[in-house]
Amino acid sequence: MLRNVIKSSNLLARYAVRKLKGSYSSPEADYNNVASTYDKHYQKSLAAGLNNFISIIEKDIEKLNRSNFKVILELAAGTGESSRDFCLSSITDFCSSYYLVDKSHEMLKINKNKNIQNFSDRGIKMTTYCEDAIEYMRKLPDNSIDVLLCAWGVCYINSSDLKKEILRVMRKNGYIALIENRMDSLKEV
Repeated sequence: MLRNVIKSSNLLARYAVRKLKGSYSSPEADYNNVASTYDKHYQKSLAAGLNNFISIIEKDIEKLNRSNFKVILELAAGTGESSRDFCLSSITDFCSSYYLVDKSHEMLKINKNKNIQNFSDRGIKMTTYCEDAIEYMRKLPDNSIDVLLCAWGVCYINSSDLKKEILRVMRKNGYIALIENRMDSLKEV
């Protein structure tokens, strides 16, 4: 019990210092700092969820005309664990352009090194963009994306802006697949 009190006190003290200094966590800086070890954590905690997510997508798209799935946008692409699995799944069978967007340049660097060959082997042009998802989407033409994917990144994106941009950039009969740990992250989207 004493140990919990000490931990709580330390947490409160760190919070108070940050509050007084006006310094808060930055997802870009945080992910840049953990990029080199992120995959070890990912494999332990998120890989099974991603495999289930991919299985659900593959079953879902069996009923759809995937030949229209030429341009795919992945938001919060990170180190590429999800990018690799998406690339190797049937969702990219007809893909010619795959855009990966993430705020962390370190995560994207790992993603590119890990996946450039996978995409190349499948004849898919992979392009990375280090910027905010909404800012990137605002630059896209209307009706320009066939498939939008995001694994555990919606919580970092303003949901009303995301919904607005999804409605604008998605082509008719497009496909959207989002996975998130918290239902409130997906509520408005």
